[in-house]
Amino acid sequence: MPASSVRCRSGRNFTVGGRSFTAYYPGEGHTRDNIVVWFPEARLLYGGCLVKSTEATDLGNVTEANLAAWPVTLRNVSRKFPRPRYVIPGHQSWASTESLQHTVELLERHNGNPGGR
Repeated sequence: MPASSVRCRSGRNFTVGGRSFTAYYPGEGHTRDNIVVWFPEARLLYGGCLVKSTEATDLGNVTEANLAAWPVTLRNVSRKFPRPRYVIPGHQSWASTESLQHTVELLERHNGNPGGR
């Protein structure tokens, strides 16, 4: 797979059409290079496939995932962007803001560690 010819540092702020947003690399998870996008005015977090909808019953395709790092990465996102008003996962509904925690629970179940014990 070819590498991107455009690189930016994590946490880079952009303004397009008068709207500001932050592209942030929180660490490995669903893939080694997933990013999230934060829109501060709306307190909206676009998590892509790093974040599973509360409707998801499993993690989906984890062929390129780092299952050990994924929960740490989600904690990084939660610390960086606390109390989002909207959390948009890569697939399914974004009606709940509990998608980050739900993804952690799916990971715990997948890794045979329900409840994080």
